[in-house]
Amino acid sequence: MAIVSEKLQEKLDVLNEKIRDCFLKNDHLGIINAELKKWDLLPAPKEIYDESFHIAKSLIEEYIELKNEKEAINWSKKIQECDLGRFDCGEREFILGKTLFEFHHFQDSINFIQIAYKKSKGREFKGKDPKYLDFYLHPEKYIKES
Repeated sequence: MAIVSEKLQEKLDVLNEKIRDCFLKNDHLGIINAELKKWDLLPAPKEIYDESFHIAKSLIEEYIELKNEKEAINWSKKIQECDLGRFDCGEREFILGKTLFEFHHFQDSINFIQIAYKKSKGREFKGKDPKYLDFYLHPEKYIKES
């Protein structure tokens, strides 16, 4: 877990203000562009920084909202390597499982959803859309035999 320099944090804070403005305007593309600028500002290797996890998580949410499957899945895989110093509570697996679920990759999703449930003892599902818990409890409703 690495912390960005004070100078870099100031630049990130300016972009965070832009993101807040875009959020208030429901401007998903504006949020994505600002988050990608933040990502570009992180020194290599980007994934060691705390901020990398937050950037990736925001991008995933926005890409899901815009139904951009390729980018949502790409960032959901990338977040698996971001800020590995974070407490491992199943959040990464939940994010990837949720993303795969949203794009109807149920067979792939269930494995990550199960890991997230086990690691978090169900806490990761609290306050989230109940369809994810339903999927965990009743995967057969979603996964159809071919």
